[in-house]
Formats: sequence, C-alpha cells, structure tokens
Amino acid sequence: MKTPIKRNSKQFLFSFFVSICIIIAGVAVTIMESLITSYIVLMGVGLLLFILSISETDAKLSKLLSICSNVFASATCFGLYFHFKSSGSTVTAKFFALFGIFISITTIYSLIPIFKR
Repeated sequence: MKTPIKRNSKQFLFSFFVSICIIIAGVAVTIMESLITSYIVLMGVGLLLFILSISETDAKLSKLLSICSNVFASATCFGLYFHFKSSGSTVTAKFFALFGIFISITTIYSLIPIFKR
C-alpha cells in the first residue's frame, strides 16, 4: 500500500521537478544523439506518472496512474536491455530484461482484479 503524499508538499514538488527535468534531458539527448536513448524519456514519463499516482486521492485514478507508470518502467527496462546488448554488456542487458519482465508480470497481476469486477 502506497502512502499518499500531498501535492503541495516539498517531496511532491521536488519529485515532480526531477521527473520533468528527466523528460527534458531525455528529449534533448534523443534529439542530439539518436532514438536509441529514448528510454530516458520513458523513464521520466514513468516517474511523473508514479509521482502523480502517489499524490492522487481518488483510488481508481491512482491505480490507473500506477499501472501506466509500470508500463513506462517496463518499457524503459526493455529499452535499456537493447542499449546494453548492442554495446556488448550482456550481463547488464539480461539484468534489465529480467527486471522489465518482473515489472510487466506485476502490472498484469495488478490488472486481474480490475477485469474480475
């Protein structure tokens, strides 16, 4: 169970600012280098959705934002897998692939109660 944080708290504002900075940095790096680094943008969007899900008081919307955050987190892990695999770091690539699979499974598991209703 996540403990909600208030949207006017320092923790929320700091986390929100950091996630926006990550998104901006990811877009800048993607434009400057190549599309393979787009996982940074995915990470920033996922973090932003996670922060919004923690601060949301409506339970359904919080659950939806959390699921969307997990989708972006798993996409980030799979992007990192391909990035490290292409650079020759096989062990690190496998770690991110396993972590992405774990996040995907937990996301699917959290969707089961929604569809049983």
